[in-house]
Amino acid sequence: GEGVTTANLGSATAVATAFNNEFAITAANGEDAVLVVNDTNGNSFSVWRWIQAGDGETAAGELTLIGIVTANATVTTASFDFA
Repeated sequence: GEGVTTANLGSATAVATAFNNEFAITAANGEDAVLVVNDTNGNSFSVWRWIQAGDGETAAGELTLIGIVTANATVTTASFDFA
């Protein structure tokens, strides 16, 4: 049940809520990260850029959608090549 529904992959509010429910992400203002969230009812995922803009949890206004991808299977960390 972790993630959001396919319909919410493009919703910054839904994605921020999902990440806040699962993780305690902390960063200084201006630090950024790439976040990936799976859908809960298919094999799609969305990729977001997060830039910490204030104290506290991830906020929808700190997220920028990079893309939504339809895959053949659920994406995992093994699906990415980190450099």
